Amino acid sequence: MAKNITFEERYTLDRMLRSKYSIPRIASCLGRSYKTVRREISRCQKDHYRADIAQINASKKMARKQIFTLTKQAENYIIENLTENKWSPMIISKRLISEGLQCVSHTYLYRYIKKDKESGGELYKHLTHPDKYHSKKEYKGSIPNRTSIDKRPEEANNRERIGDIEVDLIVSPKNQGSSIVSSVDRTSRYCVLDKVAQKTKELVSDVVINGLSNIGFNIETLTSDNGTEFTDHEYIAKSLNSDYYFADPYSSYQRGSIEQLNGLVRRFIPKGTFIDDVDNSSLKNVEEKLNNRPREVLEWLSPIEYLAKQGIKTESGRLRV
Repeated sequence: MAKNITFEERYTLDRMLRSKYSIPRIASCLGRSYKTVRREISRCQKDHYRADIAQINASKKMARKQIFTLTKQAENYIIENLTENKWSPMIISKRLISEGLQCVSHTYLYRYIKKDKESGGELYKHLTHPDKYHSKKEYKGSIPNRTSIDKRPEEANNRERIGDIEVDLIVSPKNQGSSIVSSVDRTSRYCVLDKVAQKTKELVSDVVINGLSNIGFNIETLTSDNGTEFTDHEYIAKSLNSDYYFADPYSSYQRGSIEQLNGLVRRFIPKGTFIDDVDNSSLKNVEEKLNNRPREVLEWLSPIEYLAKQGIKTESGRLRV
């Protein structure tokens, strides 16, 4: 599949829109993502998509050379806070404005960093997820019938529904003793935390299934890393009537929700803690605190409150149907 949409695809899109096909159906037919098709439609005026006009607009955009017009003062500010203070492009963008230096968006800064890398620079190494700028690593493990995250539906990728779960393990020092199976819904950020005595595929799969079976909503997909503890993914998927996907190797950014959750858990259960010493009651108390924690991404609702707005009632911080 070509990276850029071809004129033939634009013509098909034009015809299908005129025939009142839905965007998800068109995306499926073209083999493109929902977001790609939506972005393509935006090349023309609303409800007036024309393949020829879209092609002209795309050609003009491709012909433009990316030029970054940062003032020297702003550029020095960006480089210093990115490399020395490890600020994110979002923070830098907001502070640039408040400091009265220059008004640029965080997406502009990401493009600036990418351009720097293409020129041999190393600014990207100071990002939280520098792997996003590396080429994809090929999976060379031994998990049978593994399905790549590349095939995960766009509804899950775009957080358009409740029920797309990311799963991971929080381990004890040197991987000794018990671990915590952490699960989080990508949309609501509702989490489930359960102990597992050992990292065997049998025990982990049972804990995942038991933790999610009565969560209060349907499990649509599950996504994890490529740890061998998730080798029984087919059994998990069948038990939960869902689909299971694996992230690319060394690509933790593809599982941002679970990475953030694990970071929050570590505020209550610091690294270096042996999970054997954490009783189940204390773990469930952490789970309840996190499910009642307001989130900016939820417009300052907690996961419990967000789910309640969707008609999923809660009781004492836990869900019930």
